Amino acid sequence: MSSHKTFVRDATGLVRAISITDYAVTNLNAVNPLVALVYTAWFIWLGVPNADIVTACIGGFLLVVFGDIVVFAMTTATFPRSASPYVAESRVLHPSVGWPSEVSNWLSFTPLGLAGNGIILVSVGLVPGFYTLGVSLHNSSLVSLAFAVSQPLWSTVLIEALILITLAIAILGTGALVRTFQLPLTIVMFIGTFVMMGYWTTGSLTHLQALLPEYTNQSYTSIINYARATYPAAMGPISFAPIVVLTAVAFTVGSFNSYWGAWAAGEVKRGNSVRLNYLGMAIPSLILFLVIAYSLGMAQVTVGRDILVAMTQIFSYNPGFFNSLPSVGGFAGFIIIPMILADNPIAQLVMMLGSICAALTFYVYIWLICSRDLFAWSFDRLIPAKFADVNSRTGTPVFSLIFLAVLGCLFSPILTYAPQWLLYFPVLSYVLAVFSIGVLMLAGIFLPLKKDLWSVSPASKYKILGIPVISISGVLGFYLQFSAVFFYMTISAYGWSPQASEWLAGVIIAPFILYWIILRIRKSQGIDLGLIFRAVPPE
Repeated sequence: MSSHKTFVRDATGLVRAISITDYAVTNLNAVNPLVALVYTAWFIWLGVPNADIVTACIGGFLLVVFGDIVVFAMTTATFPRSASPYVAESRVLHPSVGWPSEVSNWLSFTPLGLAGNGIILVSVGLVPGFYTLGVSLHNSSLVSLAFAVSQPLWSTVLIEALILITLAIAILGTGALVRTFQLPLTIVMFIGTFVMMGYWTTGSLTHLQALLPEYTNQSYTSIINYARATYPAAMGPISFAPIVVLTAVAFTVGSFNSYWGAWAAGEVKRGNSVRLNYLGMAIPSLILFLVIAYSLGMAQVTVGRDILVAMTQIFSYNPGFFNSLPSVGGFAGFIIIPMILADNPIAQLVMMLGSICAALTFYVYIWLICSRDLFAWSFDRLIPAKFADVNSRTGTPVFSLIFLAVLGCLFSPILTYAPQWLLYFPVLSYVLAVFSIGVLMLAGIFLPLKKDLWSVSPASKYKILGIPVISISGVLGFYLQFSAVFFYMTISAYGWSPQASEWLAGVIIAPFILYWIILRIRKSQGIDLGLIFRAVPPE
């Protein structure tokens, strides 16, 4: 008999099957270098185009690694449970605060995440890939295929197929999801990313100018002139004014935030180690920073900032200007340019496969976050006990996973058939998540005041001049999160509307009210939620 024994939590049925390497890779792919690169370019060149994008990346990275990630590492080590951030918020602050906060985060991934991730795969991978391959090979069938998959019907079919396929893998077990499924996708994603970085390094504006008419049916001059006439404010010079720099830094809030594996902390080996949690989050963040800052910097050196800003603006507001292109969405502009620069079907195929694999890796953390939230809420008696069921053979919450898949499949047609949602969908999703992380930063600030928790927390030994490091980092993280929420909601470029504000308010207020109703119902059943939330869930 083998002396090795997998540790199983008797109280929950979940298995500590995630190694520190699995954890780091999951944290990396929860942001993903290639997709984060695309979104960073889109958010900044759309919302604050006069900012220096590399400076913004440096500022955002420093705030994340010295702010958010420190708080995540320390709260996760203190509460190495499933849905660790929710556990921290509900125990340090109050369940009527922690639960609405986590519902906000949960909704940003389900159903928005499950359905929206398929749209990312289509618009960032399939559509630009098939189109550029078709042009370089002079194959009209591939061009037609690019137009076909961008249509709502086929997008919906593909998205729902991806949800069901990845659901099956998630049900098989956490190891199958974070290792067998994720690792090969990550390798292909990096190959595609490095090829793309290579073309940003070796390309030239002259080469791009020669290729643009063939691929876009527009010349470089016509693109720049149209952008200058239509979006004159966006086409101005770079500004280092404080408000411009601070706004751009805020828009990197989703670029280096490699801490999402914390929601599966209950299944991470040695999850109570601050050091291992920090390294498992900070190393991926550093990789993200190097890829994103280098690519964005080299892109500006290679082809110039004007064409990058111009195409971002046009793809976002008037994609019909490129009348020969299928609809790729504003955030796909940074993908299609290196594919055009390549003008080589093999390189274009590699970049396309890398983009597809990058989007597929997102499903790993979406399934982990969304199902583990449901598990934790059920364990705390906030929702029916069925959501805490764990299959004895696979060690996964099968019922919760299936429930999430149904929600995702029901929501996907809304996004595909209502394209007006696609402009502010990323922003709405970001705001819901960013708000929730900001609340966790508050929990980090106040954790040292909870003497019973702080006395046993492995984070308590980290201090600077007698001040707990978690509180200092919490202030930095809180600033980054809520400055991002403010700018996302006040800069008109993202299409934030009164309806979106009502959505956000409803998401926060509804579970707050529901908590007090559930509290009364459980009390009538002889269950004291107050006692439950005064204790930390068992291992």
